[in-house]
Amino acid sequence: MLFKKQLLTILLVLVGEAWAQAQTTLPLVAIHDSELTRALETMPAIPPTPTGAGNTGFQWWNTDWHYFVMPESVKEALRSDGTAFTVIGDSNITAGLVLSNGLPKYPIVISLASEAVRNDEIAPLTNYVAAGGFLLVGSSAFTRNTNGTTRGDFAFANQLGVHMVNANLNNWAKNWTFMKTNQPDHTLVSAIPGGQLAWAIAGYADEIPDGTSPNHTGSSASHDV
Repeated sequence: MLFKKQLLTILLVLVGEAWAQAQTTLPLVAIHDSELTRALETMPAIPPTPTGAGNTGFQWWNTDWHYFVMPESVKEALRSDGTAFTVIGDSNITAGLVLSNGLPKYPIVISLASEAVRNDEIAPLTNYVAAGGFLLVGSSAFTRNTNGTTRGDFAFANQLGVHMVNANLNNWAKNWTFMKTNQPDHTLVSAIPGGQLAWAIAGYADEIPDGTSPNHTGSSASHDV
């Protein structure tokens, strides 16, 4: 999950590039708030979804974050920045993200941790990118079926260029750092300094990683990735 400043750094770069290619498309940013993933929060966990002590007992099994924290954080970041946005759900994606003139309906679509995805969303998402849209995907997005079972990989892993470490749902790990590697000049990371950076993101939804003013802790605790 990205902190506000890190997310806005990426968005400022993307907005300039996207606005040049689709000047009549408003609002600038679409935030994917997945109704299918929200449903996992109340769906009883069935193995192999982790259960027992330290888990929620539901298909959204991680206790550190509720799914809604991710899209709601993006909404708040854009509100405070004054960036125009709209919210789309899974049904909107199925209906299509490309206009009749072939342009993307929204220059940027952000989808963070939207795990549950229907098969009929895959083509609209890939068609959207092929039409020139930017799809900013984070963490565990597009890894599960609507009933909570694992897809075994991202829904369109080859197009994303990344794959799940494990075919099951135990893909979360602890992380402390960030470093640009394969594509240091890519739009998404061009504004981030090179080298290994301390990346102090919250470890759970209610954490304030560096304390409150004036007593900042200066710690760099691990976070889920």
